[in-house]
Amino acid sequence: EAAIAQAEAGDVDGAVSVLRRRVEDDGGDVSAWLALGSVLCTAKRWDEAVVALREAVDLDGDVTVTRVLYARALEGAGKNDDAVFQLLRASKQKPYDAAVLRELGSAFYRKGLYDKALQWLMKARAAAAADPLEEARALYAVGLAQEARRDAGAAILAYQGAIEKD
Repeated sequence: EAAIAQAEAGDVDGAVSVLRRRVEDDGGDVSAWLALGSVLCTAKRWDEAVVALREAVDLDGDVTVTRVLYARALEGAGKNDDAVFQLLRASKQKPYDAAVLRELGSAFYRKGLYDKALQWLMKARAAAAADPLEEARALYAVGLAQEARRDAGAAILAYQGAIEKD
């Protein structure tokens, strides 16, 4: 926690040093690898983040947030197909987690696969029905996908729905 606070205060290199020492002392500490990967992602040091988060996933692949963060690092490093694969795995772990489904839909959107993105984003919206803020996020993403598909009417409806929710 102290290293994360250190990074948030602007001392990313210091936080990375602390966390690297931590994983050297205890290479099996998933939380330390996750924290290191998170700080490296924030600093956009994608290749280093990929290494740290791969280690965290290898140690405990059942932690969905680790897999999602790993996917973000992979995407940052230009490994979009690998990122989608990790998000698909995360969606199997938590098939009704709206944030995971939205992240997957967004990854397909960034790859230019708008129809596939829309399928996952609609699942995210359905999964978010009890959470207005998360549903608004999903609807906004649906609007972007519809706009990319050149369906302006559907995009407008999605954006209006997002505004109504939040």
